[in-house]
Amino acid sequence: MKSLTMAFAAMAALAAAAPAFAHPDDDRGGYQQGNDWQDQGGDYDAFQVQYAHDIDGLRHGLNDGSLTRYQASVYFRELQDIRRAAYYSEQRGGYDDGYIQRRLEILHVRMHQTHERGHERQRYQSYYDQGDFYRR
Repeated sequence: MKSLTMAFAAMAALAAAAPAFAHPDDDRGGYQQGNDWQDQGGDYDAFQVQYAHDIDGLRHGLNDGSLTRYQASVYFRELQDIRRAAYYSEQRGGYDDGYIQRRLEILHVRMHQTHERGHERQRYQSYYDQGDFYRR
């Protein structure tokens, strides 16, 4: 229970720390993958950049309402698990780029999918909140 409380406290701190500008929207209102994701892998330093990008993405999702606190906490725990594996691998002197990178990329794609579904949910809810469905 204590670890769960700490995880939620960490997520609350992340959400309140600063506004996130991790994912600028394109003209159609959705996020378009750009050069902000370093998917070429590499060493532990490149991993740290990717990790920071995903943390910024969690902040962004919490700030714009596309992620629930629960979803963000689940992703945060998964990111922490990947980070521990990367750190352990680096400390042993044999950073396993392929394994770490695959896990991070899969999580990154899932986060983007959840983010987009969150925006779809917001658009759907906004449509019904405005009462437009009665006018048609």
